[in-house]
Amino acid sequence: MNHDDLLALAWVPLTAYLLGSIPFGLLITKLRGRGDIRAVGSGNIGAANVTRAVGLGGGAMTLLLDAGKGYLAVWLPAHFIRDSISLSPFNPSRIDWMMVAALAAIAGHLFPVWLKFRGGKGVATAAGGFLMISVPAVLAALDGRGCISAILDVSRICAASRPSACSFHRRRACLHPDYLPSSLQH
Repeated sequence: MNHDDLLALAWVPLTAYLLGSIPFGLLITKLRGRGDIRAVGSGNIGAANVTRAVGLGGGAMTLLLDAGKGYLAVWLPAHFIRDSISLSPFNPSRIDWMMVAALAAIAGHLFPVWLKFRGGKGVATAAGGFLMISVPAVLAALDGRGCISAILDVSRICAASRPSACSFHRRRACLHPDYLPSSLQH
């Protein structure tokens, strides 16, 4: 390894980790006067919890900034590392360093040094980082996640409707015995 290899080995993961560890959700909620996001809702520092705490604008800003820090962490080695510096002998290109940077940024979001190593889930940071590596792969993953979410939401609605229907029948039965379902009549 030459001097450039050693320098890249130090600055790529460290810079990516530090970028990933910036807790934008916490900063946005504090700037909006809502205090510590970790004490609100799910306790997570991500966009979904920020949306619940400060609204759609704050959540969207958190999502974009979290994705942006992942993207920037991967963009830096993509533009400043020469093709000759590689971690693997079979692929002498910058992609190795881009993947190291993506993983380090995700690790920074999951385990930020500033928050006693308790961070978010890393979904937006991962999407931003991998967007720089492969747009089609990220789009396919997001499409697949959308399909899975739609299926799960339908099953949640079906599961949630059953107890409410039973509750509705019980309330009516308490008010008017004639409304008691035949299966519950003696």
